[in-house]
Parts: sequence; structure tokens; C-alpha cells
Amino acid sequence: MTSTMDALLQLALPLVTGLLTFAAVQMLKWASPTIDAMQPLLKRLVVLLLAFGITAIATIAGVPSPCSTGAPDACLGALTPEALQTIIAALIATGMHTLTKPA
Repeated sequence: MTSTMDALLQLALPLVTGLLTFAAVQMLKWASPTIDAMQPLLKRLVVLLLAFGITAIATIAGVPSPCSTGAPDACLGALTPEALQTIIAALIATGMHTLTKPA
């Protein structure tokens, strides 16, 4: 039971990181009109940098990650078909959202 729970927590880490990143960007937009006035590409860069920063903080804090062993096989082995399907669906949705937004 514990190993199943650990595996679920490891797979949930990117989701939690994404939600924390989204929340941080929303707070930054609220707090700073400068970020809201940025070009869309620059805003995406801010989100990307925040995601890396939050992930780095989680790593420093010792939050386990499927890739913590450093081997690429560990990362790929943690991806189930359902997780891959979810990732692909999210990428498609993000791409469609980006393409439908005016420049």
C-alpha cells in the first residue's frame, strides 16, 4: 500500500507544481501590472521560470521525484499509459488554446 501511495505522490508532483505555478502567476499578475502588460511569450517564460524554481525548491526540500535517481529509465518507467495519455491531452489542449488566442 505504501509503495502505491508513494508512486501516486510522485506522479502527482508535476500536477501540484503546475497548480502552484499557476497560483503564483495569478498572484504576480494581481500584484504587478507590469507582468500583466507583458507580451504573451514573455508571460509564458515567467511561468516556465517559476515552474523550474518551484521544482528546485521541492527538490531541495526533499520531495521525492520519479527522476530522483538520475537515470532516464527511472523517469520513463514512472510514466504509465494513463499518465502519458494525460500529458498528451494537456499538450494538445495547451497548443489549441495558444493557437486560438490573438497575438
